[in-house]
Amino acid sequence: MVTNILLLGVDDYMPNDPGRSDSLLMVSLDRRHQKLKMTSFMRDTYVSIPGYNMYKLNTAYFLGGAPLQVKTIEKNFSVDIDRYIIIDFSAFPKIIDALGGITLELSADEAAIINKESGETGAVEGVNHLSGKQARYFSRIRDYKFTDKTTGEVFYNDYGRIRRQQYVMDTLVAEFKNVDAGKI
Repeated sequence: MVTNILLLGVDDYMPNDPGRSDSLLMVSLDRRHQKLKMTSFMRDTYVSIPGYNMYKLNTAYFLGGAPLQVKTIEKNFSVDIDRYIIIDFSAFPKIIDALGGITLELSADEAAIINKESGETGAVEGVNHLSGKQARYFSRIRDYKFTDKTTGEVFYNDYGRIRRQQYVMDTLVAEFKNVDAGKI
């Protein structure tokens, strides 16, 4: 009754480097309760990688691609992964752009880093309609705090990065409801 799909955001933009899973998000489709749940895994968590020693969780992808990443998560977190999706560095903005962009609320610091890193300008403090490149860099921010728009909780470093990624996913899920099947 539950299907677990592991989304792997891979930073594979360096030549001759298979990359690492920079973002690890398990989406659980719970048909029994008609709910969608998301669980993020901290990429820097030290875990036992099958066939190797203890390393950071995201090293499993570097060592053996998605199959080893799945085995590592299953072994260390006692979950069953039914499917996985690899979203590489260049695919992420294409997905967002194919949906027509994404509307997010940004802090002044977030807007500044997006303008600096994405190669696009125009992001400001407040509500913004972001392109794929802008959304990618929003999802990668970890040096500035993230304030949850619903609860007011503040997250820092990789916790803030994970919350940003979940914010993007929550927004995409909400926007998917209004997109025709052909576009999806």
